Amino acid sequence: KGRRAEGLGAIGRKEGIMCFASAIITKES
Repeated sequence: KGRRAEGLGAIGRKEGIMCFASAIITKES
């Protein structure tokens, strides 16, 4: 259970970074 939670957390963090980056790109353009 703990290992699965860590895996999901890593995926969520990666998606969050990509979402954050795309938001900055659209905001500047």
